[in-house]
Order: sequence, then C-alpha cells, then structure tokens
Amino acid sequence: MNQLKYINLCIYFICLIFSPVSTSKELKYIEIVTEEYPPYNYSDNNGKVIGINTEIIQAVLKEIKISGKITIYPWKRAQTIAQQNPNVLIYSMVRNPTREKFYKWVGKINKQRFNIYSMNKNIKLSSIEDAKNYKVGVYSGDIFEVLFLKHGFKEGKNMYVAQKNENLYKMLISDRIQLWPIDEAAAKYLVKKNDGKIEDLGIVFKIPAYELGNTDLYMAFGKKTPDTILDIFKQGLEKIEKNGTYRKILDKWSLSSTD
Repeated sequence: MNQLKYINLCIYFICLIFSPVSTSKELKYIEIVTEEYPPYNYSDNNGKVIGINTEIIQAVLKEIKISGKITIYPWKRAQTIAQQNPNVLIYSMVRNPTREKFYKWVGKINKQRFNIYSMNKNIKLSSIEDAKNYKVGVYSGDIFEVLFLKHGFKEGKNMYVAQKNENLYKMLISDRIQLWPIDEAAAKYLVKKNDGKIEDLGIVFKIPAYELGNTDLYMAFGKKTPDTILDIFKQGLEKIEKNGTYRKILDKWSLSSTD
C-alpha cells in the first residue's frame, strides 16, 4: 500500500470514529420537541403527549427501531432547541420560505383543512367577503384574525376575538356568533370534547389555499442533523405510508390522507 492510499484510509476511519451518526444502528435515541396543538400534538390529563401526528411520529420510530422522548415546549423554544442541536426532531411544522435555511425536512405528515362552520346550514358563502353579513368568531393571534382583518372585518361589529377556540364553539352553539373558521380536525376534536356532534354543524365555506398559503404540517430536523439521519427518517415515513400504518392512524382519527 503506497503512502497516499494509507493516508486516505486513515482519514476515512478517523471520520467514521468521530462522525456524530453514520447509520441507524449507531443511533438508538433522539430528542423530539413539539407544542400544544390539539388534536395533532397535545398532552393528556396525565401529561402524556398524544395526538394524530404524535402517533405518526411514534409509528416512524417503531419502523426504524429508534426510541425517543417527546417533550412539549412553547413553540419558539421548541424551534430554538431543534435548530441549535443535532438529532432533535420537531413537529408539527408548517413549511415556508423563511424556514428553509433552518431545517431539513423529513416529509409532510398531515394536511390542515380550513372551513367556516355554522349552526345555520342554510347560510351559503361564495367568498370571505360574504361573511361580513354575519358575526364571525376568531381565535386571538390565529391566522384567521389576520385574514379577516385583512378583508376589512371589524372587531365588535362583525368579528369577535376569543382567547380560546373552545370558547368560540360554545358561542356558536349559543348563537352569539354565526360563523366559526377553524381547521377541520381541530373542529372535530373540540366539538367531541364538549359533548357535541360535528354533524350538527354545517360547512358553509371551504377556505381556499390561496387565502392562507401553505398550511401542511411537516416533521423536520435542524441543519446540524446529519443527512444520514434525515434519510433514515424519510425511509421510515415512506414505509408506514406504504404498509398501511399511516392510513390506519388517519382512519382512527377520522381524517383523510395528506394528498
């Protein structure tokens, strides 16, 4: 073996030794961070993290034989932890241009579907502008508060701002508001939690994607995570989609696919 080949071989083995992770066999455990966002990810009465997307994450971990601890943080802190540390998985995150430089994306795990609900199924809206004839309830700080203000709605006139989405449902069924814009899965969760039936509500308008931009939910790693780990998780997500596990989770929560 000549001297150049010997040096190259030494460098190769040094890289293997000091590489953070190179194969799935070397990675047995990761940290996972998320936020309170029911029904996708939230803590139950015992503090256990559950939810639709939580079950998807757990299914991927089982498929690739890696364990992990899921911890709920305020969303900004969760993002900081994922960005500053290798091998920290974060979910459920909307992918947008401003985040591209901070994250490596495993893949889409769910699709949010935004509707305007009403107890009066006879209401028909052809646009958000049509909703100005009714009183709309929005969650403070939510994308809908921004959206309806942009369309010229006035708080106290045709828009009510609440501190909790759950309060808006209670206002809807008591006719204090007539329209309730919310994600479909969140609506089903909150209605069921309050002993209601989603069938009692009518979808009077499906909010088009161009009004809100991309709202799909992803799982991701920060840029410090090696591509080898990213690929392992991508393969795991693809496998549960192909073997039916992913479909079963969505069916359990009464959701359709992300496509």
